Formats: sequence, structure tokens, C-alpha cells
Amino acid sequence: MLNYKKLSLAILSLFIILFSGCSSPSFGNKKVEKKYYTGGQVRSSFTWSDKTGKNGVQRTFGYEGEITSSVKITNSVKNGIMTFYDAKGRVIKQTPYVNGFIEGIEQEFYPNGDRMVTYTYTSSKKNGAAFSYYPNGEVHSKAMYKDNKLIN
Repeated sequence: MLNYKKLSLAILSLFIILFSGCSSPSFGNKKVEKKYYTGGQVRSSFTWSDKTGKNGVQRTFGYEGEITSSVKITNSVKNGIMTFYDAKGRVIKQTPYVNGFIEGIEQEFYPNGDRMVTYTYTSSKKNGAAFSYYPNGEVHSKAMYKDNKLIN
């Protein structure tokens, strides 16, 4: 008669030995690199889009496993829209990046998806118009920025 506890332990040991040398899983030509919280949950993942390890998509996760942000990485810097999510997976903020700098219009959203605030950026500094909106979409207030300083 088999001792199932010993058999289970042997199989588990075999898997640990076989996979302990693997640094990250691969999907086709894409490799996924993960970092973990001390409790074992995934804290972030980077899915490579090529073999350089400098290009891909970076995702971060909350302690309960929910996605908190995602952004495209090109040549090791943010390039594209960085999207932030609330605990229910709704988009709460989008920040545009070009070569690692915030460039363009950053937007924050109400839980229903309507725009709440916008800021205009150049070279990671607030430059230009900023608006806040009522939940019905009407403009609540407008401000102007120059080099991160409120000018009116």
C-alpha cells in the first residue's frame, strides 16, 4: 500500500528541484519577471517584449492581488500612458510619458469614469491649463501653471 504523504512530499520535492533554477516563466518569446511581497503575493511584473530586458509592460499589484498600475517601458523608461486603477479595477488616473518624462495631459477620473481633473505637462512639469470638473462634466475651475508653479 502506498504512503500518500511520502509520495506527495517526493513529488513536491521534485518540482522544487526542477523549477528552482527558473528565474521567471516564459510565454512564447515573452519572458515575465516578477517581484513579490513578503507574504508571497505578486507585487509587480515586467513582461519583456524582446530579449533586451529593456522593453515591455510593467504592472504593479496591491497586496490582495488587484492591479494598481500599468505602463509600457521602452529602453528602460516609461513610454506611453501609465494607467492607475482603484481596488475595483476602475481607471482612476492616466499619466502620459515620453522617454521617461510626463508629457501631455494627465487625467484623473471619478469612479464612474467621468473626468475629474486634468493637468498639462511638459518635461514632467505642470505647464499650461489645469481643469477640475463637476461629476456632470461641467468645468468647475481652471488654473494656469508655469514650471510647476500656479500663475493664476
